[in-house]
Amino acid sequence: MRVGWGLGAAVGLLIPLAFFFFGTLGSLTDVGTLERLLAIIFLLTGGWTLAFAVFIGESKDRLYYGVWGLVLAGLSLFDVVPPGDAIGIFIIAIVVLILLRVYTSRNQEMVTAGPATKATPGATPAAGN
Repeated sequence: MRVGWGLGAAVGLLIPLAFFFFGTLGSLTDVGTLERLLAIIFLLTGGWTLAFAVFIGESKDRLYYGVWGLVLAGLSLFDVVPPGDAIGIFIIAIVVLILLRVYTSRNQEMVTAGPATKATPGATPAAGN
């Protein structure tokens, strides 16, 4: 079975919803408010998207999934960490994004134009053949 992005995103959505609707198992799973529920959903989905980008996804899609993972995880910062720490996390995320971009650009093949072929005189449509 091949694991895709949608499977992890569904798990990242359904687990917090289950804890929200069926109660909590302790202080670590306290999803008491709607704001906390949304923050945990964004955090889990963003973390899965980043993990998918690095470990599972194709190299041509790494940057796309990496950026969306950072965006989704960044949306969770409104409830998960204090505002001062959120700025530090965003700076670290930018550094990781730059490193991810450098890593993906090294794995791509360079596309260059080949040498031009010489045309024979009078063989072009402009010559009136």
